[in-house]
Amino acid sequence: MKHVWWILIVLSLMFSSAVFAAETTGAASPATPAVTAAPPATPQAAAPAPVKVPKMTASGKVVEITDTLLKMSRTIKGNVESMEFVLEKPVAKIAVGNQVKVSYVEKEGHNVALKVQKIEKSQRHRPSSLRPNS
Repeated sequence: MKHVWWILIVLSLMFSSAVFAAETTGAASPATPAVTAAPPATPQAAAPAPVKVPKMTASGKVVEITDTLLKMSRTIKGNVESMEFVLEKPVAKIAVGNQVKVSYVEKEGHNVALKVQKIEKSQRHRPSSLRPNS
């Protein structure tokens, strides 16, 4: 029982000294000069950090391609979905009917293609049972 009383006394002293320290940090003691607060930040300095835009990928079959637009269709869980991408620069060696993988970000409500890769037949995913033995 004496041990419990000693633990309670030690804990109460610890908490009371923590409260005392928190109350006295606001006032400057003679040994330590008062720290002045920094002036309020100007609106230019308080600019929010840029939001990181997630980079996404999609793969499918090219339906239409121009110098500024790429339309492709892809099948997800049995549903055919059409996607449009704005091209920042024309892509070479991509034609209608090619299987492609597009890396893109969403800007101002449009899908902007960052990278368009043609998927060769050897790169397509095949179940392991259909892969040739090597």
